[in-house]
Amino acid sequence: KSILAVAGDKYEANVYVDGLRRNERRRFTAGLRKLHVQVNHVRGLTDQADEFIRLADAIAGFVRDALEEDEKMEKLYRRARKKNIIKEI
Repeated sequence: KSILAVAGDKYEANVYVDGLRRNERRRFTAGLRKLHVQVNHVRGLTDQADEFIRLADAIAGFVRDALEEDEKMEKLYRRARKKNIIKEI
């Protein structure tokens, strides 16, 4: 959904997935294509291997904590949404 929300007409996405195993890659790629995502490359990484995966993992944890009503995270999350730092898709 995020790719389709920001991509123009002509794009090819390189998708990196935390913990995606080699034997799951083909099925995951097929699922993206079913959703009409134009995929160039899909690869699994671990959070130890890539700083962007670590960042995405940290943001996902932050959002999860906010949605589970952690008072401090909920306040930060609302502020981030208001300033368009985080966008709900």
